[in-house]
Amino acid sequence: MENNTNKPKIFYDAECFICSNYIRFLKIYTPSDKLDYEPMTEKSDNFIYQSIDGTLYYGHDGIDKLMAEVPETTSSFDMVPYWVRHRTAHALYTLGGAARAIIKRVGGGCCGRA
Repeated sequence: MENNTNKPKIFYDAECFICSNYIRFLKIYTPSDKLDYEPMTEKSDNFIYQSIDGTLYYGHDGIDKLMAEVPETTSSFDMVPYWVRHRTAHALYTLGGAARAIIKRVGGGCCGRA
């Protein structure tokens, strides 16, 4: 994973409906001139964010760095204070991870495909 632009980047599993829907939602508020969206070519169970300087952040750390570097990603939460946005983003990531784990156990697919 390499950053060839001066924009941050999100790596996501394009075959996972949870990840793909999150990216679809993000693209509404955060156009590609602010953030690159890159489908992953390797297995990962984590959210991966590549900062402007090329550093990779995973999971909750990635969510935190994304929100700090690309504030447009929280535009849908404009009416609530930052700390609520922050906690909501963490809760949604945790719930998404639980849903992916259940889908993997039941259906054998989704992120980190079987």
